[in-house]
Amino acid sequence: MPLPFSHIVYADKILQEQLKNNKIDTKEYFIGATYPDIRYLVRDERKITHPKFKNSQEILDKTKREKRSFELGLLIHWYIDKKWEEYWLFIFNKNKKEYHKNVRLIEFLGDQILYDKFDKNKIITTYFNKPINQETNQYDIKDIERWHQFIKKALSKKINYELVYEWSQIFGVKKSFIDEIIYQIEKIENKQEIIKKIENFEKEL
Repeated sequence: MPLPFSHIVYADKILQEQLKNNKIDTKEYFIGATYPDIRYLVRDERKITHPKFKNSQEILDKTKREKRSFELGLLIHWYIDKKWEEYWLFIFNKNKKEYHKNVRLIEFLGDQILYDKFDKNKIITTYFNKPINQETNQYDIKDIERWHQFIKKALSKKINYELVYEWSQIFGVKKSFIDEIIYQIEKIENKQEIIKKIENFEKEL
């Protein structure tokens, strides 16, 4: 699924286009749009923060009825995840083995591509200065603060080896896995076919 920075960019696109007529607290919305992935930091199973849905349309239908900003952000996070999975499985001809083999690489490269095109980093960073009640109802305040610092760092710097390695230590990912991801990115980062597919994903939202 998309990395946190990509989630923010995609959530902003949806906010500006599909949700432009909604009355939304943008701080609560963006916190909600990144919140489910705190599971990596606290080592929760995916099912704890990511409910199962049949398809992306089911989630989109729920967003039309949701008035609360944080909860809307959660729905948009799950919608982006599901849409991402549907999009790339289609590209890989529904071959789940190939999808899982390549998806992490695509996620990291996607973050790099999006970073240079996004100009709202500073304002969105301020939304993560202080936790909100909806977060602290579920997790310890210290974990929430650590998560916010992680998001702020993701907004402050284009993803590179040093940043990814730092994340791997936080999330308990083996360094060898990170080394392989960076190596593979360097092999395909200039391939226009892959870049075009990553850029086209935004049109699906």
